[in-house]
Amino acid sequence: MRDLEARQRRYVFPSAARNMARFWRGLYRQKLNRLQTAGFVVLIVFYVLFISLLVYSHWQDLHTGYWFYALLSLTLVGFFLLMRWSLREKK
Repeated sequence: MRDLEARQRRYVFPSAARNMARFWRGLYRQKLNRLQTAGFVVLIVFYVLFISLLVYSHWQDLHTGYWFYALLSLTLVGFFLLMRWSLREKK
């Protein structure tokens, strides 16, 4: 009855955080098959080409005013790569 009552009160945050953590852990531990690996490679290639085209076409803008946003995005990408490397080391 307590469990049912707690669910009806909509305690959202703890269960939502727990579910999201379970989702990301499961996503990291999952082995990719060939099709998923190919899709992942296509996404990475698309991302690199998109960023390269964006930087090439707006180099003057980046140089004069948007360097902060470029630096911020590179910092975020670096953070996620470090986080992935850290999780891989713990395995």
